[in-house]
Amino acid sequence: MFRKILSLRHKALSFIRIEVRSRDSTFFWWDPWTPFGILREFLGSETSLGIPSSETLADLSSGNGWTFPNTENQVLLLSYITTLHLTTGSDQAVWSVNGPKCKNFCTKHVFNAIRRSMPQKHRFLWCGIRLQFLGIQPLLVVWRSMPRRFHLPSVPLVWADILLWLPNAHSDSMVKLAILQVWQAAIYELWKERNRWLHDSLTLPHVHIMRYISATLRDKCSALLSLGHPLGPRLAQFCFDPP
Repeated sequence: MFRKILSLRHKALSFIRIEVRSRDSTFFWWDPWTPFGILREFLGSETSLGIPSSETLADLSSGNGWTFPNTENQVLLLSYITTLHLTTGSDQAVWSVNGPKCKNFCTKHVFNAIRRSMPQKHRFLWCGIRLQFLGIQPLLVVWRSMPRRFHLPSVPLVWADILLWLPNAHSDSMVKLAILQVWQAAIYELWKERNRWLHDSLTLPHVHIMRYISATLRDKCSALLSLGHPLGPRLAQFCFDPP
């Protein structure tokens, strides 16, 4: 685990910066004290500036200002340095995500900062569910069996219509719960089938997927019965065999 954490240190460094105060403990080349990160990576070899790798900010400043040689590629760095307001106290490392200093660690903010702007694979998976859910034959068969299974006049077959219909699918709360169980099992097996196709280039025969959906429903009902849950007997009255 420690090795895995170490392998991510380059990502963590992007969220750490040094608040410069007395300058005595901050290394010019190796600490992220500017918006440009570690200057050894931003500027390249330290020999281009003539500043030794062990120099701290205190070594490069005096009462009269900053003292280091002029070079051709340091305009941004010099501009930033002139904005520093030095105070008393030791330099301090702080956690910063996209600019502001953070008071605590937030996984959500870090994830949003490091994730790709367009994660193609994840987008494909989620959009695939939305656009192709009713295009996969076994799931279409299961969903179309709903009227017969629950004595309904009809069911919507368009994704957006289904989402609007589900909260008020039936006046009987137990029937509505059973309908939601079918929907959840179908989505679950669809996700597994998409992963099989994406990661292993495999697809199962339609009849197998239908059996898995029915097995998931029966297993959930059996678990409720074995636990003595009051919903168990009521859900058991619905036939969850393949249509």
